Amino acid sequence: MTDDAIIEEPELQRFARLAAPYLQRAATGGHDPRAARDRPGSGLEFLDLRDYQVGDDMRHIDWRQTARRQRPVVRRFRSEAAVDWFICVDGSASVGLHPAKWAMSIRLASALAYTCLFAGHRVALLIFSDRIKARCDLGRGAHQYPRLLNLLLAQQADAPPTAGNGRTSLMTPSHLKTLPVNRSNPGLCRDYLSGNSNVFIISDFLQPDGMRSQLRSIQSIVSSTAILQVLAEDEVDIAATGLTQLRDVESGRERQVNLSDQIKSDARTALRTHRNDLHKDCLSLGIRMTSCESGQHWQPALLEHLRIRL
Repeated sequence: MTDDAIIEEPELQRFARLAAPYLQRAATGGHDPRAARDRPGSGLEFLDLRDYQVGDDMRHIDWRQTARRQRPVVRRFRSEAAVDWFICVDGSASVGLHPAKWAMSIRLASALAYTCLFAGHRVALLIFSDRIKARCDLGRGAHQYPRLLNLLLAQQADAPPTAGNGRTSLMTPSHLKTLPVNRSNPGLCRDYLSGNSNVFIISDFLQPDGMRSQLRSIQSIVSSTAILQVLAEDEVDIAATGLTQLRDVESGRERQVNLSDQIKSDARTALRTHRNDLHKDCLSLGIRMTSCESGQHWQPALLEHLRIRL
């Protein structure tokens, strides 16, 4: 993995301070975020005042209000219970074909992990394709982030098969409905999840069904699911033109196509429709979804995702 996938820690710290509050809204164990947020518990944000009761922590006595009311009064704080986050990263050949897409996936995953750990949560990592390629078990604290980052940097996405001439061609989105584009299976992560898990899935979701059945299976057993779709720039806007030999990077199947302006326009339309349909299905399932391109900066792409309200 090249160094351009590594984010310096000062930049991660600045982002985590900004983004951590948005995590709390999503990490509510499946309950209404407002109801969970308004429960008293251990946290830093003030909730309300109430009369002192036996067993209350003496450190929480509000001495000014105690003097004013002539009876002991304690401060209560909003609940900020730590939860478990699983970050699942697609390492299949459709991602491996585009080094920039894989690098963007690593940046997003590492920034998410750092932010979750910064907020006091436990974090695990799973890298999947048609199998679980690597995993890091749940952990928290200062030592967990280097473990997660080292695992990310040590991995490579699956290499696309090569043609007889040793070269690999692009499978355009216009053939989503005729050839399998992505064999990766996020459903394999399901065995490692539990009912109180919160899941981020980072993938291109370039399967004809957008991996809907796997997403539905995961969402049925966890507290929350969120997906970040990462696309390469030449998938969104195809640069090739003329007679082109296309290969499905997962299956190796080939097709010769004359990439006219009309064909490329159809490809863009097919990808846009595919993305919109997946977004609608995610909304119906209560899954947060955003899309970004590999050429974007990771910070606004990730912040946009975390700010979305379902």
